[in-house]
Amino acid sequence: MSVFDSGSANGAIPISLVTEPGFEAWLGAQSAATRKWAAAAAFKAERHKLLLVPAANGELAEVALGLGALPGVELLTHWHTALLPDRLPAGRYALADELPARPANLAALGWALG
Repeated sequence: MSVFDSGSANGAIPISLVTEPGFEAWLGAQSAATRKWAAAAAFKAERHKLLLVPAANGELAEVALGLGALPGVELLTHWHTALLPDRLPAGRYALADELPARPANLAALGWALG
């Protein structure tokens, strides 16, 4: 069985890739509860920082991965996502936003190497 699924991401826990320059925009698009959770966790999209956002029922609802000062996700490398398999609880995950081909491939490579 492959760890990669080319099918629908329905039911998968979304992973948002958040840069420090894009942090305020990302935060502004989140629910009030997620904004409070991010503030309580002191999450500011620093490189390799994770924000695990719980749902009301206590299950994991979403993940934000800090990319640090990276100007944009088009400059993503495999090292940005290599930490995810080791640091996330078991589950089915999908990137929250579609990426261009090169960073998408590098994100998948990082996951596979992690």
